[in-house]
Amino acid sequence: MERLALITIILPFVGAFIVGLNKKHFAQIATVFAALATLGTMLVAGQWFADGHQSVTYDIVAFDKTAIFGVTLDAVSTLIAFAVVAFTLLKPVRIALKVILNCVLGAGAIIVSNAFFGFIGAGISLGVNVLNSAIVGLLGVPGLFALIVINKFFL
Repeated sequence: MERLALITIILPFVGAFIVGLNKKHFAQIATVFAALATLGTMLVAGQWFADGHQSVTYDIVAFDKTAIFGVTLDAVSTLIAFAVVAFTLLKPVRIALKVILNCVLGAGAIIVSNAFFGFIGAGISLGVNVLNSAIVGLLGVPGLFALIVINKFFL
């Protein structure tokens, strides 16, 4: 557990160094290292609770018997680390998941509108594809109305 905890602590610093070297792919590299740090934190927490530890202190830099720099792990610090990493550093992943969810909901809205217009006999049918789903998912009801108007009057 000691090695995993130290790797989890050092991992964001390594990620920041690599991001500093390659500023072109900042978001992707930062997200990968944030995900790795989150996974490491979850593994440390799992081992923590499985072993039944109360509190553990690791001295990283020490002179004689005096600790200069060290890490204390307990249940609260593990949960705080997980919350900080998962909820702040993984924001690009959350944004991507939200866009994907909106596109799926957009496809559902297109299917419902096709069923409605088929039921009333309006003769309007929108194609369920990635582009239409993205338009309806990202723009909402105005996007759906725009697709209906384009389909009815311009196609």
